[in-house]
Amino acid sequence: MTAKNQLCTLDLSAGGVPCIEPPVCPTRKRLARAFARLQRIRMVRNHRQDPLFEKSAEERIIWRELLELELQLVDDQIGRSVNVLKEERDGGSTVSGSGRCGPGVSS
Repeated sequence: MTAKNQLCTLDLSAGGVPCIEPPVCPTRKRLARAFARLQRIRMVRNHRQDPLFEKSAEERIIWRELLELELQLVDDQIGRSVNVLKEERDGGSTVSGSGRCGPGVSS
């Protein structure tokens, strides 16, 4: 992060680290679109030298993704609870997974 921009990025492709393409899923596509939009806003903001340009749109994008993450966590917790209840009821084990991709979520 520099003094000029408030965006912190991590370049995982630097230093000879192999780049592995993660699986494409709706969540990843949505995040990529949102990130691209945030980058465009930042470029126009820097070009215009207007720190308030599209500030409300930027905040909406960020809050929407934060809320989506919260909902995904709640959904995953409910799914795990349901699986535990099914295991207790059936006396066996079940396979868990919500069909989403992301950290801690099997696809």
